Amino acid sequence: MNILPNYLGEQPVVPVENEFTGVMGNDLNSEEVSVPVQSEKVLIATQALHIASGWIGMHSTDGTDSDDGGEIDKIESLFGMHAQPWCAMFVCYCYAKAIMLLNKLETLEEGMSYLDHFIPSSASCETLMDEAKAKGLWMPVSQAAPGDMVLYCWNGSGNAEHVGLFSKHIDEYTIESVEGNTVVNAEADSSDSHGVYIRNRSNHLVLGVIHL
Repeated sequence: MNILPNYLGEQPVVPVENEFTGVMGNDLNSEEVSVPVQSEKVLIATQALHIASGWIGMHSTDGTDSDDGGEIDKIESLFGMHAQPWCAMFVCYCYAKAIMLLNKLETLEEGMSYLDHFIPSSASCETLMDEAKAKGLWMPVSQAAPGDMVLYCWNGSGNAEHVGLFSKHIDEYTIESVEGNTVVNAEADSSDSHGVYIRNRSNHLVLGVIHL
């Protein structure tokens, strides 16, 4: 059963009667699962961004980057975790919720199983990046499209330290994204805080994007 609330923005932004071919309900355990065609992947990404936008302003109950209780903790429970940094879990939740709504699935777990067929749901930014590169889903930020997962590195190490959902290019140097586990203060570049907010980020902080 879906234990999460229906926040503003979680209704499909496209007609759900245009169902995806392949995965529906009981088909999720089959070895033959159809990967969405490109136009359907665009719908998933667009819906994921729409869902994330509906969470803007939601924050952890304890005011830290590791929510202890509350709605964000319910997302963590889908990954078997509790009170952990949650930016990667949030973007994967948004994708799973988008798949669930668009494909008329009954649970978020089914949506996550569908997502796992082309990029595994993960609480780790590094895992998301590595899997995307292995599957040919990794692209430069210049080619980002709305809803793409955008990975950041703060210190130039090349390690993926934070992830959000790309919204748009502000200009040739800056992007806008919707992120979980971040601060509302636009002057901060870290992910060490507590909410879902719109952020403007410099391109030099972006490692790349995951484009389904």
